[in-house]
Amino acid sequence: LACVTPLWASSAAKATVSLWKDGVEVPYDGASPADQHFTFQEGWDTTASGPVSGPASGGTVISVSGYGFNPAYTLYTCTVTRAGNSLVVPGTPMAHNLLEC
Repeated sequence: LACVTPLWASSAAKATVSLWKDGVEVPYDGASPADQHFTFQEGWDTTASGPVSGPASGGTVISVSGYGFNPAYTLYTCTVTRAGNSLVVPGTPMAHNLLEC
């Protein structure tokens, strides 16, 4: 049996995995109750960013909306790539759902 995890739109958390058949939970008989857990790692996903343009001289702050950003984590970066050239700038988490580059 294979299951695909759903989107977990929050910070890292441990979840209990249970199996149901025809509305009845199938009893767990594994070696350890810990085997019945799945840990969602601190993750993130972006849902939007903007503005969509700015001057070539730079200085435009890009806001990235999403989820799972950790305001206590300071090592986010944003990479801007054009024609094979990439520039990396620091990303600052403003909240769990907003990062600024």
